[in-house]
Amino acid sequence: MFTIQFAVIAACLLSAQGQNVMSFLDGKRDLRDFARAIRRANLDDELSDTNTQWTVFAPDDADRCLDRLSGSALQDAVKSYFVKDSRLSFNDVDSLATIEAWSGAQLEPKRNNKNQLRVNRARIDKRNRNANNAIIHILTRCYQD
Repeated sequence: MFTIQFAVIAACLLSAQGQNVMSFLDGKRDLRDFARAIRRANLDDELSDTNTQWTVFAPDDADRCLDRLSGSALQDAVKSYFVKDSRLSFNDVDSLATIEAWSGAQLEPKRNNKNQLRVNRARIDKRNRNANNAIIHILTRCYQD
């Protein structure tokens, strides 16, 4: 039984290792709007580069907050969901007072009264999802709202 569970876990980890950030986002139905916003901001090539490591805070409702933006406003908004040259686990995020996003924006991880970790006002719903060039935390909403 243990051997089968280990084999399943290893297979899942290996399949994630073959995906870059963009492949991961494209493969998740609730994150495809975020992937589209990244492409509209012309940031997809840089995020597909496996030589750069990322921490991603991916909102599952990107269509609500990013669809109305364009140009440099869209680029800055999208960049605020990424930390460049860093793979911060959920525990790392939880231990920091502030995090500087790729856009230069300051992100503030805090626990709410239910002890749930939020980044700015968005709760981390799913954590520590791995791609070959990123660790991804899925947010319940955009933090621009």
